Amino acid sequence: NSIVPDNWCLDNDQTPRYVGNIEWPPKMIQHYTHDGYDKCLAKKTIVFIGDSRVRYQFMNLAAFLKSKRFMKCEDYTNINISQAIPEPECYLINHTNHARMNAIDWTSWYEQSTISLDSNETSESQQIGLCDCFRGQPFVARTTYENRYIKRATRFGETTLIYLQNYQNLIRIDKEYPPFAPFLPTPKRCKTGKCGDGYRTNAFEGDLNATLWDILPQLNTTHAFINLGWEHFARFQ
Repeated sequence: NSIVPDNWCLDNDQTPRYVGNIEWPPKMIQHYTHDGYDKCLAKKTIVFIGDSRVRYQFMNLAAFLKSKRFMKCEDYTNINISQAIPEPECYLINHTNHARMNAIDWTSWYEQSTISLDSNETSESQQIGLCDCFRGQPFVARTTYENRYIKRATRFGETTLIYLQNYQNLIRIDKEYPPFAPFLPTPKRCKTGKCGDGYRTNAFEGDLNATLWDILPQLNTTHAFINLGWEHFARFQ
């Protein structure tokens, strides 16, 4: 009996891989090494837009590019591997824990998650991020902000990863963050986790369609991954 679903298998790192509806057992499974990811993503800007489900995809990719391995979290509990599960990096995508956090916890999480995705390597790669973020208590979607920007420099070229929060068909971007300000520090930029109303000036506020037409070209987007957020709360056309 297999411990993974049909059309999935475990690679040498015990990472589940979807292989699709192909001849079984598969004769060849194509997947990229870490260098393969860096080479494939070089000179590209990948934008993720959506709710926490999309944010987790963004976090997972950014963490992999930094650590050169995929994190192993609760979904590995039924797989026989030696190391402790979940791994420390899993706090980046731990939805159950996030649901219990208060405003102070969220400020700390924004700060620590941004730092944890940074890399100060100088030999082959360097990765650094920004977080236009704030969440108060109680949670109110309209006054919650989380836009993340990561630049990764490798021997293959520079990769830019961007996450734009969209819960109820509303995206806001502060004027001190890309594309309205350079990635480099600016003196008026709000501090990570403290970019709430009163500490920000939105240079853009619009729905998903406006973001696709107006913001993605300014970000020099080459690829975009989008979901509709909480589509049952907002009308989309």
